[in-house]
Amino acid sequence: MRQVLFYFLLSPIFLSAQSLTEAEAQISFAKESRSHDYYVKQAALWWQEIEKSPYDEMAWWNYYRACRNAEGSAGWNPDFVNHGPHLRVGSDIVDLMEDAIPGTFIYHYVKGSTGGVDPQAGEHLLKAYEMNPDFPGLLAPLVTYSISTHNETLRKEANMRWYRSGDYSVAWLDFAYNLLQSVEPNGILLTQGDNDSYPLWMLQDALGIRTDVQVINIDFLLFAEFQEPTFAKLGLKPFKFEKIEIGEFAKNWQNVSSYFLDQYSGERPLHISFTVNKANYQDFKDQLYVRGFTYRISKEGEAKNRNLKLFREVFRWDSVFQEMELNPSAARLKEMQRHYALFLESLKSFSSELAPWEMQKIEALEKITRK
Repeated sequence: MRQVLFYFLLSPIFLSAQSLTEAEAQISFAKESRSHDYYVKQAALWWQEIEKSPYDEMAWWNYYRACRNAEGSAGWNPDFVNHGPHLRVGSDIVDLMEDAIPGTFIYHYVKGSTGGVDPQAGEHLLKAYEMNPDFPGLLAPLVTYSISTHNETLRKEANMRWYRSGDYSVAWLDFAYNLLQSVEPNGILLTQGDNDSYPLWMLQDALGIRTDVQVINIDFLLFAEFQEPTFAKLGLKPFKFEKIEIGEFAKNWQNVSSYFLDQYSGERPLHISFTVNKANYQDFKDQLYVRGFTYRISKEGEAKNRNLKLFREVFRWDSVFQEMELNPSAARLKEMQRHYALFLESLKSFSSELAPWEMQKIEALEKITRK
């Protein structure tokens, strides 16, 4: 989560001829799912707009967003700047903004959000929030900052404002609801991405759903300001990294996840979202079993399986059956809903207890989520 890339509202995948010659408003690359080449070209086009109007805040914003999109679509490889003559990393863009548009909302927003999870970004992000709290996309990094600094009041305020804005997809909230309900009472849930984390926090803060569950996104554990107090409350000593660099994120995720899963000895049930990369828990695969949309980790053996009850009485399925082609978030949503497959497969062990219509429902869900 080098920068929050929230996927609530997503657009179809296409690359028009117009987009190659005209500067277009930029949204997170995760939302738009455009090609890397598109973002490289858009960065060049927006830089041309800046050269025409160097004090235009929105031109700077779209240029920054295009560069971030290019960086993300290149796998956060710092060499992405070599893919086009106008590509720059966020810190370099902030330096240019400081000369051109210092003290503006966009300057504070970009300077405050380009650090992603890094809690050091707070001063400028809070200033941007004070200046324009309803700017699209601002609440996501604000939630990130509030979590990384353990500011529960700010987190709830931001999530309640985000929920009231309606800037999200019901299907994403249903996915989040089902994921939260997969966790045993007072459990800990490890997540990794944005779609498996931010909707959960929104449900907890705005609607009070499953507030007993502690959602820990392992990306935050790379920062001592978040990791140390989190681990201390769970009875763990801090995990020390040799170094944290762009190219080391995957390795560090694996190391800190393995450390946590191996060392935690508290009574709270541990769950791992299906959305977490398998490499981060591969050493514990013999201790895992499917519970809802998670793996439950248990050193004492498998606990009572409640998957049938979750299927029948708890989970929300209506949005899964909606016509996906009409949903603007169809592409990413389908990608996430493929994680339903493991849970649906686990229901086959209850075949003797399932009514014919329930088997038909399972088969229909499998067909939809595996498209």
